[in-house]
Amino acid sequence: MCRNFISVWTDFPDQLDKGDYKFNDDGYCEALFTNKKCDTDLNKINAVSFWLFNKNFGDHSSLTKKANSNINIVHYIMIWLIYMLKLKNDTKVENIMNFYNKCINVGDEYIRSIADAATYNIYKDFINNKLYLMSTGIKDISKLYYAFKSLCNMYNEFNDDRPNCATCLVKANEFVQKYNALNSVSDITEDDFYYQILSALSNDYDNFKKKCDNDQSIKFPPLSPIKKAQSSAISYDVASSSSTIASKLIPGLLICSISIFLGISYKVNN
Repeated sequence: MCRNFISVWTDFPDQLDKGDYKFNDDGYCEALFTNKKCDTDLNKINAVSFWLFNKNFGDHSSLTKKANSNINIVHYIMIWLIYMLKLKNDTKVENIMNFYNKCINVGDEYIRSIADAATYNIYKDFINNKLYLMSTGIKDISKLYYAFKSLCNMYNEFNDDRPNCATCLVKANEFVQKYNALNSVSDITEDDFYYQILSALSNDYDNFKKKCDNDQSIKFPPLSPIKKAQSSAISYDVASSSSTIASKLIPGLLICSISIFLGISYKVNN
């Protein structure tokens, strides 16, 4: 997965050049469109995003299954996408909504310009399900993006054929520092995207460390445990239990009340 981002970061830098995006390769657009020019920033960003999905999950025959079983990669791509969309307007969601309206929530004319419409329809369903929730639910996407990029830099530096774990220690320390700073937030629950991405980063860091299990001289720094807020499930269970108890008590009380009332009524009438 991280290898694919090497191409993206080279061809489409994640920093503005004099206030504008810089695209160094039109191949992404040519792979997405047939008869439509990739003449806007949003279409170019969309082309790169689609390419990442396609490279990681394949075409329509495998995309849904592979993406659902590798949802962490979907979240990483979404972090990149939202970060890039917010580069020009970091404090607003206007660019994100423009992207949604012009590239995702589109009609037949746009779809007809796509080379692989079947795959694109599945791709845009994933974007549609994640884009708004992640862009509004995560306060500072840039910090998560930098942590993800730091993790990828560590993976990309590692040579599986000639492993040298010592060379990765510097980047490992950089990643851990970024991750622990992210983990200072204490009001997240397991349902939050923020928590899910922290968990994904942690798991992928642990997987990387396993590559160096045979080198006992290398000690990778640990990650701080994820701080979770108290789950709302407790209050739900209490409320559910209370309503269940109430549902049993109220009919009983009504029966008693009716019986007493009828008894009093009988005595009065007699």
